[in-house]
Amino acid sequence: MTLESTSDWAAYMATFGEAVTVDGVAITAIFDHDYVEVQGVESRAPLVLAITSEVSAATYDDDVIVRGVTYQIKSIQNDGQGMTTLVLAKK
Repeated sequence: MTLESTSDWAAYMATFGEAVTVDGVAITAIFDHDYVEVQGVESRAPLVLAITSEVSAATYDDDVIVRGVTYQIKSIQNDGQGMTTLVLAKK
């Protein structure tokens, strides 16, 4: 599957995503624990992969609720191709 447009990503999210709340706004995103490097420290961290337009208002320390657990945004990584990864920390 080649994902080249926002509509492609929306279809992908509808298939593989789950309900996530970002600063009070319900979206569909992919939740994962993956390798990250934050301020030079390598680790695994909870991540949310979302369509950029759906999280464009997100800021550091905003609450993100996934599967009933509240996290805070610690890093916002926009890939410039329509997707944004939010690196989270448990609140």
